[in-house]
Amino acid sequence: MIIKVFVGAVWAILMVRAGVAEFRYYRSVRLFEPSVWAQLGKPVFPRTGMVFVSKRGREALSGITDETVKQLAASHRQASLQFIAYVVLVLVASIAYFKFANV
Repeated sequence: MIIKVFVGAVWAILMVRAGVAEFRYYRSVRLFEPSVWAQLGKPVFPRTGMVFVSKRGREALSGITDETVKQLAASHRQASLQFIAYVVLVLVASIAYFKFANV
């Protein structure tokens, strides 16, 4: 039971951290790089994430010059990779446990 709570708590913390980093990054692009935000088509909430990962969006984001936006982009990438790595680690550990356990 304690393992479930621990795994769930770490998952929730990493997910919230990644979500906050993503929100801060998108908001910083909108505030500090309005020309890039305009090139992205001024996306609204449901489309924001998809615009940032599209080919046209990546090209527009490559021209960012503001250091704050660059730092938040790196923070967003790091938080996202840590969350994905944790999910993969838990899935691999769970598969290994159920494969080799004599349950």
